[in-house]
Amino acid sequence: MKKFLLLITLFGVSVGWAENPKSLPKTEWKDYGNRYALIVMGPAGGDRLYQLYWNTCASQYKELMGPAKFSKENIRFLSYGKSAQKHKEWIHDTTSLKSVKAAYDWAASKCTDKDLLHVYWISHGLPGEFILDKKLPHKTLAAWMKKIKAKVIIGVYQPCHSGSVVDEISGPNVITLTSTDAKQLNNFPWAENVQYALSNSSNYMNGHHQDRPFPIKADTDGDGVVNFLEAYVRAAKVYDKERPLLDDNGDGKGSNLGGQKWSPSKPGLDGHKSSRYSLTGWR
Repeated sequence: MKKFLLLITLFGVSVGWAENPKSLPKTEWKDYGNRYALIVMGPAGGDRLYQLYWNTCASQYKELMGPAKFSKENIRFLSYGKSAQKHKEWIHDTTSLKSVKAAYDWAASKCTDKDLLHVYWISHGLPGEFILDKKLPHKTLAAWMKKIKAKVIIGVYQPCHSGSVVDEISGPNVITLTSTDAKQLNNFPWAENVQYALSNSSNYMNGHHQDRPFPIKADTDGDGVVNFLEAYVRAAKVYDKERPLLDDNGDGKGSNLGGQKWSPSKPGLDGHKSSRYSLTGWR
């Protein structure tokens, strides 16, 4: 497999060695048995941040219901506040430790080894825990996830220190994309840019939450489907200073696009499995 040296500096961000997704093998995309999703919008702690949280999660819901063609009954959207009250037909419950556990229990009752569970998580976080109405230790989240017998659980996590969830939830059927490593705060719209990538948008979202044109498309292999490796790489090229991580090999350690061990064309290394999964199918 050939590697290329990507020496592009975009908006002040340099990206080092990366594996070319075009070099990965193409195979036919297959349908999941069923596709389920959990959207978790945690407490924001301020009006401006609340609106950003809501806009992000509402946009993800509309993306799943629209282009991704998820069934409404297969989505659990947990939120709160004025915007949620205006869209009661979208919201399944108010976000809390109790309701999030219930959502994971619901997923465990529904998912089979042929199904996708997609998790989209926006909240505050600390090392080793996410913050809802109460603190949720990552080890508790991992225990909830172990009850879910899905073909694959694909999570996109925005909180500060979100990389610290990897060692707890990592597993053979888990793909995890985090905004930062375990030690960093999140100050950039990571989950939004993963969402943009999955929709193969020609834009990105900058640090002021403004849409701007971006010269690199996510669907680099041109097969008409954006897989999660492509989505991660595109979002990381937008902004990599917070070291967004990808884990899909079950070793409990996330990899970063600019890292020395980044080589997704090699079976068993992070990124290889992600290239086989998208929101709409697997290969």
